[in-house]
Amino acid sequence: MLIYLLSCILATLVVVFLLHKIGISERYIIFAGFAVFGLFAGTFSGLVEHREGLMISNFIGVCLGDEVSSYAINHLGDPYSPQAHYTIPWVFRVPQVYLFASLVSYSIIGLIIQAAYNIFKKPAAFTRHRVAIITVIAFIVCIGIATGAVYATQSEYERNRTVSPCAYPDVEIGSGSPAESAWNMPDECVAKDLS
Repeated sequence: MLIYLLSCILATLVVVFLLHKIGISERYIIFAGFAVFGLFAGTFSGLVEHREGLMISNFIGVCLGDEVSSYAINHLGDPYSPQAHYTIPWVFRVPQVYLFASLVSYSIIGLIIQAAYNIFKKPAAFTRHRVAIITVIAFIVCIGIATGAVYATQSEYERNRTVSPCAYPDVEIGSGSPAESAWNMPDECVAKDLS
């Protein structure tokens, strides 16, 4: 866990340094660094096929994403469906929920740290509104591109799979051929066999 935290901090510091080099104000740079790191980590988690390494590369986003997906199945979907994953909206399904959970969680962490920094530092009023607007628009475009990348990697079947009830016999009932099983008999015959 310590190695994970150190690697996240190092990656975030690299992003903050790069944002500083392109001219982002120090009043917003910590929040922007964490948000960009969350976007990259979430996109990586949404695109990776092998799930074994996700807990190492994006622990916060994957854990939160799994909880959000489970909550959505229990409260928005049909938890008793054999295909419960497909009864919830696309945004709450794995793997795309990892993208949004990472983005939100790291952005909130960055916002808290940025607010604390701004309170203690009390920097001068932000005068470069143009840079802030361009940065926000670029970030929204990056979110759209990341969502599109996750969406594009899924087949049409995975995105729009219809949920239909299905039942499979566990045990054949009857002593004769499969044609005499409870699955093939009318309801009144099954009731006679059970009495």
